[in-house]
Amino acid sequence: MTFSISQVLLASTIVISTYGTYIALSPPNPPRKPPPSTGDTLRAAGIVTWRHFPKLSLSPFFILGLHTSLLALYYPNIPPWLLHPGSDTAPNYDKGDGLNANLITWSAATIIPLILVTGVGIPLQLGAYSTLGKNFTFTLAEPDRLVTGGMYRYGWYGPVKAVYLLGIVVVSSVIILGGWTRVKEEERMLKAKFGEEWVRWNKRTARFVPGVF
Repeated sequence: MTFSISQVLLASTIVISTYGTYIALSPPNPPRKPPPSTGDTLRAAGIVTWRHFPKLSLSPFFILGLHTSLLALYYPNIPPWLLHPGSDTAPNYDKGDGLNANLITWSAATIIPLILVTGVGIPLQLGAYSTLGKNFTFTLAEPDRLVTGGMYRYGWYGPVKAVYLLGIVVVSSVIILGGWTRVKEEERMLKAKFGEEWVRWNKRTARFVPGVF
């Protein structure tokens, strides 16, 4: 069986975006102790402190990503076992049998999410990892300095924007709610730690979109 170059590229891009999302949503540093006095709800709930949390929470997404990449790779000659496990009959796309081909070929349904994930979400998160270094943790922890350079020169919460974006693409309302909780608690922690220095920086920058919000 031969595969078209177009479908090989799509399948490869799906695999890359899946793996990149795992890296972007995995803690780069272990949690610090103790938690800040201003509170850390996600730590208290044990959501980001358990070391196997990323693997467990993202495993359904990985399985879906791998399956989708295989469907894209084999299209239009998808083996029956891959599309309909236990069936010996191949789907008849002309009669509407099987899945929507737009989901496994180059189309707006695949191009837009892949651009958002690989071109925006993952780079934002990895950029924050690089800028903050050891100060980046998934649990709240008081940093040793207030970072106002790099991507933080233009706005706050690059990581939360990345998590929001990846969460929307992965359709995870839990991640979105957790991201906003993290924003509010991180603000309280930084204000308590750095006082007026943080307040001045806070006033001249935006939370998410530079110059807007």
